[in-house]
Amino acid sequence: MNNLGATSLEEDFTGLGPGASPEGFLVGFLPMKFQVVLQWPAVSLNDYDEMVNVEDLLIERLTKRCKVDGHDFGSNEANIFVHTSDPRRAFEEIRTILSAHKLWPDTRIAFRQIDGEEYTVIWPEGATKFDIS
Repeated sequence: MNNLGATSLEEDFTGLGPGASPEGFLVGFLPMKFQVVLQWPAVSLNDYDEMVNVEDLLIERLTKRCKVDGHDFGSNEANIFVHTSDPRRAFEEIRTILSAHKLWPDTRIAFRQIDGEEYTVIWPEGATKFDIS
């Protein structure tokens, strides 16, 4: 039994209305322990503008499970950073948003713990190396 007298987390949400659920309530409180990085080749001012357009699209369309945390541009690459508590789920959201975008074929995506050093590549399939210049 918790301090509200409920015996389970689900009972804490009884009577809170349609759509109330432990998952929906807790989403805003889950610590975002991972950084997902989207990366593609970029060298020109047009590439910079396209990166900003992609960043704006992600800000607009990603769910609360993800928070766009900025970008960097240089050394012949563009990077957009996204914080999340679930990098695989974040990747699925990102793929849904960007899979038809002209940059998608050149996009590489990896994640790491926010305080970590090593990246795990999740796109493209089979890739293993990921660096930020």
